Amino acid sequence: MTSPGKLNNDCLRIAFAHIPGENWSAGTYYLKNIFHALRSVSLDKRPEVILLVQENAERNEYNELASLVDTVLFKPAIRKRNFLSSLLYTFCKKVGIVYRNDNPVGRFLKLQGIDVFFTLDAPPDFCLPFISWIPDFQHLHYPDFFSDKEIRDRNAWFANSARYASLVVLSSKSARNDFISFAPWASKKARVLSFVAQISDDIFKVNSEAVCEKYFLPEKFILLPNQFWQHKNHQIVIEALKIALSEQPELTIVCTGNTNENRKLSYFSELLGLISESGARERMILLGLVPRTDLFCLMRQSVAVLQPSLFEGWNTTVEEVKSLGKKSIVSDIAVHREQDPPEAIYFDPTDAPVLSRILVDVYNNGLSGPDYSLEKNARNSLKSRTVHYGENFLLIAAECKNTKYRE
Repeated sequence: MTSPGKLNNDCLRIAFAHIPGENWSAGTYYLKNIFHALRSVSLDKRPEVILLVQENAERNEYNELASLVDTVLFKPAIRKRNFLSSLLYTFCKKVGIVYRNDNPVGRFLKLQGIDVFFTLDAPPDFCLPFISWIPDFQHLHYPDFFSDKEIRDRNAWFANSARYASLVVLSSKSARNDFISFAPWASKKARVLSFVAQISDDIFKVNSEAVCEKYFLPEKFILLPNQFWQHKNHQIVIEALKIALSEQPELTIVCTGNTNENRKLSYFSELLGLISESGARERMILLGLVPRTDLFCLMRQSVAVLQPSLFEGWNTTVEEVKSLGKKSIVSDIAVHREQDPPEAIYFDPTDAPVLSRILVDVYNNGLSGPDYSLEKNARNSLKSRTVHYGENFLLIAAECKNTKYRE
């Protein structure tokens, strides 16, 4: 679990809270992208990377991250406060003082010599400088996709991040703007860090046609790799496909992704009903979750990758398209414009007739299989983009280490 090469003795020691991926794989990929980026910087800058996992975590829960870090630490068991500690904590709480040494995880990491902690949470009683990552503010733009409790919980979570974190990382300028609107008093803490998706060189050695044959896919198709969640906007694709099939009956959309929408358990069933009603059951193929290697092969073999999302903090699929080298059809939202994938075709995510015309045009005039020109450009630029990402993260981490607690 050690990075190649010898680390500088004066390097930063950064601990990362593990983000379990059972229901949200993007968290795991986010950490993987950071770890790859930090390993890409020069040895004289490279930090020591520590992954902090739950005390009772099984190896398979964090195994794919373990090889990318220097050390795996387990959270200490939480012990009850002794009498004096409890008395001091109670007094501080009554007079409105944050008792910085109360959090056992913070004390544990401090004893390990950690300089900076990176986490989704925002503990108010932490004795180390820490960076809190806020993925997005979707609930402010689409509150109907959340229950009242979920909105309250997210508001509380983000408010705590704004109040207690040394710095707050947002993945896009759009997300930073939302943060400033949400907590203007903490605007000086906001830092934009846009991740870069990693694509292994091994992907380009795999026969993508053979992978497609494994799933019995047609020779030509457009790929939609999205979780089946409400903001991912599959409805507009179903509606557009229904229109498009009258002109091009062979047009096929292949979908991958998690079919569980915890915010609305009936959502996937409703989508199945819409597909059936539209008459597109034979032309909208749902594969569910597929292995990552297979997913990238499906991207390479597709005519184009479709991303119709209504809202994103920083779109993982769009980043993968940029790193892989593939034509894309993307919803015209601010984040996608900010990501700026090459040769992208933008469309209004509420306009099914316009999307239908784009789908027909791309399908009729596009070719299946890898776009070697786009792939070459993507592969040539991925290393420098990754190093830049890693160096930007280190600048934020170094600033965090030297930032006094602010509330």
